[in-house]
Amino acid sequence: MRRIVLATVVLFGVSSAPAAASCFPSSTQSTFDRNPAVVIATVFEQREASIAIAVERSLKGGVPTGRMDLANPLTSIRLDVPVGTRLGLGLRTLPQGGYETNDCNRADPDALALAAGPRPAYVVGGRRALLLLDRRGREQRRINVPGLVSAVSRGLQPGVVALRTAAGVAYRDVFSAEPFFGPPTPFRASRAFSIKGRRLLRNGRRVATLPAGRWTSATSLR
Repeated sequence: MRRIVLATVVLFGVSSAPAAASCFPSSTQSTFDRNPAVVIATVFEQREASIAIAVERSLKGGVPTGRMDLANPLTSIRLDVPVGTRLGLGLRTLPQGGYETNDCNRADPDALALAAGPRPAYVVGGRRALLLLDRRGREQRRINVPGLVSAVSRGLQPGVVALRTAAGVAYRDVFSAEPFFGPPTPFRASRAFSIKGRRLLRNGRRVATLPAGRWTSATSLR
């Protein structure tokens, strides 16, 4: 989970606000979707108003691999990380050419790589797990969670799921698998889904055959 600028610029997370500006929680998918270019890179050199990175992989925007310099303006949201840090970055194209980034467009590199690939269409909650399925009902991966998930719902941001357990409602980023600490959203469990034995149904039609286990609730992520 990373962040975007609060009450400044929504599209790219670039701030022209005063030094008190901060970043608002942003899901992995939001970070990926709002930026025209996304890379996995290692910080090569940190300068006063720029940063040099070594691009390992371009996930979006066709950024060449190898070393490149990014504008990194002197604001309260500038990217300031140790040399050698491997990270995922959303990049904004500058009018004069080149790219700019900031701390609000930083994300876990492996989570961003998942967001760049086939995305889950459904999430199923159950005992100690969230099960992510593609649109054909095939299992993509699982996220371990504590206790029994009694119901699931889409979160406010894309790629975030709300889950209800005995401890209350919590949120997970489906790409990083980490807890998401954004603002609470109304919990609206989908009435379109039901689970009969191991069959996941949507409006009475089978979507998937679930693996063995205790599964309680499902929702669409699209």
